[in-house]
Amino acid sequence: MRRIIIHKDLCTGCKSCVVACMTRNCSEKHKFDSFIDVNKDKYFIDLSNIDTESRNHIELNYEESPVPLTCRHCDKPECVATCMSGAMTKDSITGIVSYDEKRCGSCYMCVMSCPYGILKPDDRTKQDIIKCDLCKEEDIPLCVYNCPSGALELQSEEVELSSDVATTSQENIKTYVIVGASIAGITAVKTIRELDKSAKIIVVSKDEKIYSRCMLHHVISEHRTIDGINFVDEDFINKQDATWIKKATVKSIDSDNKKIKYEKDNKEEELAYDKLLITAGANAFIPPIKNLRDAKNVYPLRNIEDAVMIREKAKYSKRIVIMGAGLVGMDALAGLVELDNVGTLTLIASEDRILDKQLDIRAAKVYEEKFEQKGVKILKNCMASEVFLDEDGNIKGIGIKNGEIIPCDLLIVSTGVRSNIEIVKGSGIETEKGIKINEKCETNKQDIYAAGDITGTGIWPLATKQAQVAATNMAGKKATIDDTFEFKNTMNFMGIPTVSIGFITPADDTYDVFTYTDGENYKKAVIKDNVLTGFIAQGDISYVGVYTQLIKDKIKVENLKERVFDIGYSDFFKIKEDGQFEW
Repeated sequence: MRRIIIHKDLCTGCKSCVVACMTRNCSEKHKFDSFIDVNKDKYFIDLSNIDTESRNHIELNYEESPVPLTCRHCDKPECVATCMSGAMTKDSITGIVSYDEKRCGSCYMCVMSCPYGILKPDDRTKQDIIKCDLCKEEDIPLCVYNCPSGALELQSEEVELSSDVATTSQENIKTYVIVGASIAGITAVKTIRELDKSAKIIVVSKDEKIYSRCMLHHVISEHRTIDGINFVDEDFINKQDATWIKKATVKSIDSDNKKIKYEKDNKEEELAYDKLLITAGANAFIPPIKNLRDAKNVYPLRNIEDAVMIREKAKYSKRIVIMGAGLVGMDALAGLVELDNVGTLTLIASEDRILDKQLDIRAAKVYEEKFEQKGVKILKNCMASEVFLDEDGNIKGIGIKNGEIIPCDLLIVSTGVRSNIEIVKGSGIETEKGIKINEKCETNKQDIYAAGDITGTGIWPLATKQAQVAATNMAGKKATIDDTFEFKNTMNFMGIPTVSIGFITPADDTYDVFTYTDGENYKKAVIKDNVLTGFIAQGDISYVGVYTQLIKDKIKVENLKERVFDIGYSDFFKIKEDGQFEW
C-alpha cells in the first residue's frame, strides 16, 4: 500500500508541495506567484486561472500552519465503488486508486462519494476529474521529494495477497454460478477470484457484452460505441479465468439439488453449483396505458439493444416523445439532443418539474431552460391517457388527460423498472418487490445469494457493495452490508453538474431550509436539529462528498445553520499517530 502521510507538526506552510504538484500536472509553464495567494487567515490556491489548477488543491484552514491533503487511496475506496464507467480502479498490489480520463463518463459519482471532498471536476476540461495518483510513474511523488521540512512522507507497505488461501485439491474446487453480467455480477467475479484462486466461476447472462447501463445515452448521442461503455477491460473474463455463457436465459432454479436450468440457442441445459449468486437485474416498466403495450416504435431505455434502436429510429423520426422525466428519461433526452438533424423533441413530466425526486424547482428550472433553448418542448403536470396507432400498429399520437393529442412517431418510455423476480418462480426463494436478502446478501435458501436491481435496490454503488458482500460470504469469508444509503444522485446535463443527496423536500415545517447562490452556482441545505438531511449543489460541486458523509451518517454539527455552506473535511478530521488523516 502506497500513501502519503502528513506530519502536521513539521509543516511550515511553504506550499512547496503545491507548486510541485502544479509543475507535475500542468501542461504549460506559469508564473506561480500569480495564482498562489497567502494572507493572514488562510493559505489557498487561487483557481481563477483555470489553466494552473493543481491536483493537490484542497483548502484546509487552521489556527496554526496549513497542511496539504492529497488523495488517501482508501482501503475501500468509495470512488471506485460508485464509478459507472470503470475510470476509477484500485491496484490490489500498490493500493493506488487510479483515474483513467479516457473511460470517464463525467457522471461525478466519485466526486459525490469521496468523504474527504478531494475529487473535483477539472475546470479546464469541464468533464475530467482532478485526482492525485501519487505521481505513479515516479518512485517518489514530487510533493514528497520537494518538501523541505519532511512533513510529507511516502509510506509503502507490501500487501500480502491470498496469504490465507491454501492449496486446494481438485476435488475441493468450488463452482460459483453467477446469473447476470452487469455491475453486480462482474463485481462478484472479481471479488471471488481475489478470495478463491482455484474457484470455478461461471457467468450466465442474456447479455453478450459488458456495459454500463448508466451510460447508454452516450450510445444514443454517438459519443461512444458499445465497447466504449464497457466498465472493465475487454478481456476481463479471461483475466479472471472465468467462463461466460452468453445469450442464455435462466428458466428455473432447483435449490434442493443445487442446479439451474438455462436456455441457449433453443436448447435447455443444466448447470450444477456449490454457490449461486442471482444478479439478474430489472426490466423497464411499461404502464397500462391504452394501446401502449401493443404499439410499434415504442422503446424503453434499459439495455444496449434499446439504445441502438432508439438511436437508429431517431434518425428517421420527425416527432419524438419521451414519457417520464426521471433520470432515465432525462438521459434519453440528453442523448437525443446531441444527435444531428433529430426531429422535434417533447418531454412529458407528470410533476411540476423534471427530476422531481432529485431537484427542487430552482435547480430543475436551470435544466428546463437549457433544454428548451435546444428546441425541446416540456409538458409539466401532464399524464398520458391513451396511445393512438395507425393501420400498421405504429404509434402516431399520445392523448393526454386534458384532451390534447401529441403527434408522435417514436416514443421512449421511462416510467420505472421492476425487478426480474420471475427468474426465481417456483424455487422457494422469498420475494417482495425484489428478492429478499439479509445483511450477508443471503436469500432464504442455503448457498443462494442475490445482489443489485433484482433485490429492489436502484443505484450502482449499493449494487456494487451487495455483490462484494455476497461474493465474500460465498467464498467462506465474513462480510455484512454496512451502508444501504440510496438517496444520492449526480447528473450532468447540458454541461451543468448537479448533485442531490438525501431528502431535498422538507417533510414538515420543523425543518429549516437554506439556499446559497453565486452566479450560476446554487446550493440548498435542509436541516433539522443540527443534522443535515438534504443537500443540492449545482454548478460548483466541490467538496460535496463531505455532505454525503454528513447526511448518510446523520452527523450532528453544532451551529450547522450558520456555517452549512462553509463546511469542509477539515472540520471533521483527526490525525492518527502515524500522521494519517481520518474522520
